[in-house]
Amino acid sequence: MKAMTKKQWQQFIDQWETAGPALETVRRQELRRLKYDSATADALLDIGDRFGRSRKTSGLIEMQRWFMKLAEQQGLRPKLIREKKARYRARRA
Repeated sequence: MKAMTKKQWQQFIDQWETAGPALETVRRQELRRLKYDSATADALLDIGDRFGRSRKTSGLIEMQRWFMKLAEQQGLRPKLIREKKARYRARRA
């Protein structure tokens, strides 16, 4: 596959700027048409009660760890960040 030119990228962006809001409108209309089915909701909640496990955390730390690992794999972040040790002086009161 050939790399896209700057003009092709701009056409792609312009297309999505038009298509994005239109697709969002369709999605919202479809969601509004859905009928609430309490039996289905109860069944899903029951599955969660039976097979789910409670968590002590929200999972945000784990998610950040996954994002950083993915960034490293894609070359967006170095595997090791070296910082110079800074000397800090005590604040005078």
